[in-house]
Amino acid sequence: MNILIVEPFASGHHGKYLQWITSSIIARGHHIQLGTFKESLDHSAMQEVLSSCGQNLSVVSEPAQRYASIEGKVWSMAREMLKFRRIMASLYAEAVQRERVDMVLLPYLDYCTYALALLGSPFGRTAWSGIVMRSAFHYSSMGVKAPQTRSDPWKERLFHRLLSSRHLRALFTIDKTLQEYIHGSGRPHASRLHYIPDVTEPMPAMNRQQARQLLGIPVSGKVILVYGALSSRKGIDVLMQATENDAFPSDVHIVLSGEQPAEVEDILRSATADRLRLDYRLHEIKRYLTNAESAAVFSAADFVWVGYRRHYLMSGILVQAASAGLPVIACEEGLIGWLTRRYRAGIVVSTSSPPSIARAVKELCDNPELAHEYGENGRMAYASHTQENVGRIMLDAIEV
Repeated sequence: MNILIVEPFASGHHGKYLQWITSSIIARGHHIQLGTFKESLDHSAMQEVLSSCGQNLSVVSEPAQRYASIEGKVWSMAREMLKFRRIMASLYAEAVQRERVDMVLLPYLDYCTYALALLGSPFGRTAWSGIVMRSAFHYSSMGVKAPQTRSDPWKERLFHRLLSSRHLRALFTIDKTLQEYIHGSGRPHASRLHYIPDVTEPMPAMNRQQARQLLGIPVSGKVILVYGALSSRKGIDVLMQATENDAFPSDVHIVLSGEQPAEVEDILRSATADRLRLDYRLHEIKRYLTNAESAAVFSAADFVWVGYRRHYLMSGILVQAASAGLPVIACEEGLIGWLTRRYRAGIVVSTSSPPSIARAVKELCDNPELAHEYGENGRMAYASHTQENVGRIMLDAIEV
């Protein structure tokens, strides 16, 4: 089977998903055409894909077009989705001129989910599949704490219309609540939606003492890890404020690992951050981490901070923490809070309450058995989030 993958961008999770999808498809013996922007071909993630796939992959590309995903602004979002549908149609037209296309796969359907639902597929009679990651119209019904919008009802109607699309082979979601909600609707096409676990790469283990030495942290202390691309949404400011509370243990260290934009640098100029540095309890790696550095910070950590603000979607860091057997301190909102409560993989806190955060940290420090239980709960809950398992689920669904 010749599969056209349309993924114009390669940064962030787009590149990661493209890597595991292409490797899974080639392992099944299929050929890939990749439709993308020419500018994306220079990205390191895209270069890795091209290198690993070799002659099993050919490329169709066109110059990049400006695209903005505008959340909350219905007409602006609709305009951008329609634009992206045209981009996908253009890449498909070029691909079919070169060779037969048996299937179109969209690793990030959220570029134009509702445009495809309204106007149909731009791929003619060719079967297609895609992954949705940002649908949120079902949150309230599933008990996920998140803002509701006036557009939720029509988004739900369009989503069901999408599932009934004539040439849709399968639709995938990394959101367990969406799969449960749609399957519980009793609609005829609900079975077309498949849940695929959010993929995480296995983190190589490192000796704990060695990892602590590399980071300059005493073996006897406790460590909270804040990992990944840092931003104000990561709740770093309220975590800093929590350290000022009397309940916050004095032997807890904070490791901030990831690129720091200006907004985070401003937070870390505070008197609280300066005090933690003077106490050698604030450790910073201000860049994208290598695999070895990632292994070190997770091996050195006792808990992982996912106390995010205004983030209601799935989190890869949540899965990485679980795969390392580490309990999380999580926000109560969104899928992070819902999943943490469901699997008892950590403690849920209010990110507007530094005292509650301090008490959660103290509880984990004072109860190592409980912390271990939370970590093991997470490890078991997310054990299926491997590339091999997710690739099998996806290929089994589209190869029918």
